[in-house]
Amino acid sequence: MSWLGHDSFRIKNGKTIIIDPFKIRAISDKADILLISHEHFDHLSLDDIKKVSSDKTTIVT
Repeated sequence: MSWLGHDSFRIKNGKTIIIDPFKIRAISDKADILLISHEHFDHLSLDDIKKVSSDKTTIVT
């Protein structure tokens, strides 16, 4: 598990799981699973979701 800033974390264990991306730098490995915990702006940032997701990412809210 690694901290990406603010309330954002990445878990890698065969799959890459990103939790609540907010104001993070671009990362090379895209999320297999993206978890958004709730709708506050610092947990649901569309700009950051675009940085970490691909067309294969499963988004869980």
